[in-house]
Parts: sequence; C-alpha cells; structure tokens
Amino acid sequence: MRYYELTFLMSPKVVEKQDPQKTSDDLCAFLQNSGAIIEKTNLTNKTKLAYPVGKEVWAFLATIEFYCEPENVSILKEELEKKKEEILRYIILSKKPIIPQKTTRTKESKEPPKETEEKADKQNEKEEEEEEKEKIDLQEVDKKLDELLKEK
Repeated sequence: MRYYELTFLMSPKVVEKQDPQKTSDDLCAFLQNSGAIIEKTNLTNKTKLAYPVGKEVWAFLATIEFYCEPENVSILKEELEKKKEEILRYIILSKKPIIPQKTTRTKESKEPPKETEEKADKQNEKEEEEEEKEKIDLQEVDKKLDELLKEK
C-alpha cells in the first residue's frame, strides 16, 4: 500500500444541493469500499480562488490522506471524473508517510556541563564590558560634538 493525498476544489453550487462535508464523506466512503485506509481529512470553509476555475471564483478546498493500492487510484480518478459538476479540480499525490520517530532518553543528569557554564559566564562578562565601553565612547562623542558646535 502507498500513501496518497487527494486534494480537490468543490464548487460552491454544491452547497445549494448538499453539504460539502457530505461530498467529502462520500469520497471517503468510496475509498474505504475500494480497500483504502483513511488517515485524515480536512475541509476548509469557502475560500476565494486566485483565478476563476470553471467560471467559479469561490470554492471549498478539501484534502483526504489515505493508504491505497496503486491499482485503485485509477478507479478513484474515474469516480472523480463522474463528479465533474461538484468537483472543479483535483490532484492525487503519492507521498511518503510521516512516521513519528521514537526518541530515546538516557539517564544522564539534565544539568549542563560545568565547562559550558563557565564559558557562558565569561562571554556574558565580555559582553557587559563591551557595552560599558560603548557607553563611554558615546559620551566622548557627545562632548566632542558639543565643542564643535560651540566653536561655530
């Protein structure tokens, strides 16, 4: 079995006839009947399209992620072609499934090593010294500016 993603645009005219969720559910049921395993589904609200598709400016976007045999994808395409009135556009992508990786923890102490703490302390001290030098330099620059402006 492969992992697929079906993304499609439903016409807003679908709402007049039936709920867009029902169209999405019908496709999920069709997939399950053909042996697919539905991983997740997503249906967005009515969204404005970037450009007209089939004279429609608005559409519902739906995504179904599922596991299926490659042979059944052609059957799914035929089913989508039958629903041209409801579905404006569709795309079926073959994806790699996202498998959560197990992380192992060791029983080491959670405290950072002392060496890194000492380095961090030294770096903080250096940064503070540089800030003080900058403050002193700014005060000297201000004095010089005042002297130059008084001369004129």
